[in-house]
Amino acid sequence: MSSKFLMYFVLLPVILFIISCGGNTPKYLELGTDSFNDKNYPLAKNQFLMVKQTDSGYNIAQEYISKIDSIENALFEKSQINDSIVKIETKRLMQKYSGNYKVEVFDTSSKEEVEIYILDDDGKAQWLWVYYDNEKKGKVDDRKIGNWYIKDGNLTIHIRGQSGVISETYVETNGVLINTLIKKRRLERTTETY
Repeated sequence: MSSKFLMYFVLLPVILFIISCGGNTPKYLELGTDSFNDKNYPLAKNQFLMVKQTDSGYNIAQEYISKIDSIENALFEKSQINDSIVKIETKRLMQKYSGNYKVEVFDTSSKEEVEIYILDDDGKAQWLWVYYDNEKKGKVDDRKIGNWYIKDGNLTIHIRGQSGVISETYVETNGVLINTLIKKRRLERTTETY
């Protein structure tokens, strides 16, 4: 190949690229207005920021930017309030449901051996296997730790067992916490300490 042909071969794509880049500049004010009307505030703000001081729509773009800042601040404050309300409600529910519970199984519960959940209001949980001696005093035979939380009306307990994490979810029905998978299992609050 001749060097002249090679030069044209390399220059032609460069020249085509330069020509394709030329032309009308984007109308950032119009694009920003469209994005603003679509409530896509971050995109609108970026588009308004592209309007140069020398453009005739610069002052309008600055007004939109100011509006967007106000809207974003209001949305942020609203989300903070919502987050705060959710945290307060979650804390209230954690305090309501914290305590000691015996696991009762309808028609089959034993009075000599029972499962116990201890749910602390900070989200920590313990599972205990307790047996009662002849004097009716509970003795802890096994203890596992984990955590618990309440969300959308479901109380979920995760305990680290020997074979992995064991999870149970209970829902309150007519004042009784019933297991969502095994309907015969329920939690019964107890004042006993372990």
